[in-house]
Amino acid sequence: MVISTVLRKLEGKLAKNVTDIGLIFAVFMLREKLSINKRKPMEALQNRNLTWQQLFSEDEWLHFMARICKPIVEGGQELACIGDMHIAAKLQKLISSKTSLSLYARVSDIDAAFNDIVILEKDPKKVEAIVKALLENSLTMSASVHFKMDVKGCANRSLAKHDIFKNIDFYSSRYNSQEFDNLYEDSLKVVEKKCQVRDAQFLLQALENVRYVDGGIFEFGSYRGHSGWLLSEYCVRKGISKPLRLFDMFSHFPEESLGLDKMWNDTHFVDFEHIKTMFLPYQNVSLVQGDFTETYKKYRNEAIALALVDCDSYRAVDYLLHFMLPSVTEGGIILFEDYGHEPCAGVRIAVDDFVQKNSRNYKSFFCAYSGMFMLIKNTVDGC
Repeated sequence: MVISTVLRKLEGKLAKNVTDIGLIFAVFMLREKLSINKRKPMEALQNRNLTWQQLFSEDEWLHFMARICKPIVEGGQELACIGDMHIAAKLQKLISSKTSLSLYARVSDIDAAFNDIVILEKDPKKVEAIVKALLENSLTMSASVHFKMDVKGCANRSLAKHDIFKNIDFYSSRYNSQEFDNLYEDSLKVVEKKCQVRDAQFLLQALENVRYVDGGIFEFGSYRGHSGWLLSEYCVRKGISKPLRLFDMFSHFPEESLGLDKMWNDTHFVDFEHIKTMFLPYQNVSLVQGDFTETYKKYRNEAIALALVDCDSYRAVDYLLHFMLPSVTEGGIILFEDYGHEPCAGVRIAVDDFVQKNSRNYKSFFCAYSGMFMLIKNTVDGC
């Protein structure tokens, strides 16, 4: 009732001043709040994409975990829960199943194999520590892993209230923003949007910075070709002569056996014939179809100036870190597109482990505003 009253007053003011952006936003948020409150609580939760939703209340998080667990136990599958026992008790009530959950405080306590494991922790560091332990345990490494982090307490989010920059109104005479704007807009006339604006900006700046570095451009995980098209077209418009290899199944995500990676199975469907037609005008582009942990072997002797890794899974990223990076030229750049994306814990674990062991050989940079992680291979003198 209070929300409705405030909303009517704000809408009256908005009718007199339709250019007040702050007022427009306030009205929008109140309308959204009102529409959610009119639904039943569970219905409101089900109509939101909670998998990628970043900001959670305690109730939303618990209901999200219940939505994961309920069909598993109702299907007769045994489910292991790791973490807080008090949360597990609340979860059991929400599921309302006669099947008892198998509760463990630590991964080392698990004494049987499970098809599914749910992590009942929200803290990102705790979640990833558990995920890493699951990968290292022969009893748990194949189990499908379900979790939802609460990243709003991370430093880059807790400081957001102090950030005065809410837009991208910055300027560089070195990087022509109009040229980039035109290129990105043109890409959307040709290919389905996948590469976000901030990712594209980082990607094309990285490409410009390896213009004179020996080696080609390799993309691992091309999906439907958006970032690949941006790279190809940028090379044409800027006169960059480098071979471009695009690696992907170009049909669907490869079948993953590691539990952490199983969430990607039966996703990322692609029409390869359409992709081939789209890249016909680009003579420097090679489409390499198949699981690149197999198909890359043919290209391991080729020098790499820029590698874009956008493949989501721990298995694939770990493979590339060990078998692709030796081919990267000194001064070459490796971009991990989905490193900062909350569900991609496997990518972070693989990259973090590698960097910890090889920090003397690479410079690293994480962009908290796009989620990309960048490695730059040092030259012989370490610069």
